[in-house]
Amino acid sequence: MQNHRPYPTVANSDGAVILDAHGGHLITLNQTAARIWQAIQRGQPTEEIASQLAEETGMPVHAIEDDMRQLLADLKALGLSIQTEHKEQ
Repeated sequence: MQNHRPYPTVANSDGAVILDAHGGHLITLNQTAARIWQAIQRGQPTEEIASQLAEETGMPVHAIEDDMRQLLADLKALGLSIQTEHKEQ
């Protein structure tokens, strides 16, 4: 499921900037956070995102999942309406 509202995003090799016109925020993301944000925008399940990042970085999946939860909590605290997908069990 996609986010409730579309958020214009500009991304490059350094990260991304999200425009929350409704809340009046410009939110900057580092490279990893930008990849997570873009994957969520495409509807990719969070478990799949974490697994891919763990494979690429060598970090434990649980550490990446913790970081993702914190990123999403921070974005929600800024007023972004985010809905994530989860794999069916």
